[in-house]
Amino acid sequence: MKLARSFVAIMAVAALTGCDDNGDGDPDPNIAGVYTVTEFRYTADESGESIDLAGLPASVGGPYGILDMTVAADNSFTGTLKLPTPAGPQEFDIGGDIDFTGGNTLRIDFDAATDALGQLDDFEDGTFSMIGNTLTIILPNVTFDFGAVGGTPGEVDADLRIVGSRS
Repeated sequence: MKLARSFVAIMAVAALTGCDDNGDGDPDPNIAGVYTVTEFRYTADESGESIDLAGLPASVGGPYGILDMTVAADNSFTGTLKLPTPAGPQEFDIGGDIDFTGGNTLRIDFDAATDALGQLDDFEDGTFSMIGNTLTIILPNVTFDFGAVGGTPGEVDADLRIVGSRS
């Protein structure tokens, strides 16, 4: 499974911040802080199969998703991602930068150490909303193997919805 697409989504949820201009005349939203992810939901494009990894119990290795995420004022982020794999739960340190690309769109660009894991794509594009202290990120072009969590086996195209609360 490509962890990069999943990872980026998670990072985006926790990593958006800043006050720089994004090139379209709109200021970047200020979403710096520490986030607790309450939803990390994959939904298959074709079948509609859906699972919230953040809601899985410890008996199946959960919860999964972003375990901790800190976003700095310069739009850089660090955190820990936990994903189910055929070999069992795996945790990865992640980091990179969030770039606001206009309106409600963003790009998550992973740093060299994260890229070197060989599990994530270099970047992910998606949309976001920030309402109060709740950040929602949707990454529409990811893949996920539902078989890793007892669903239909095989990697499929999916959307990833990440919801986090800033403390």
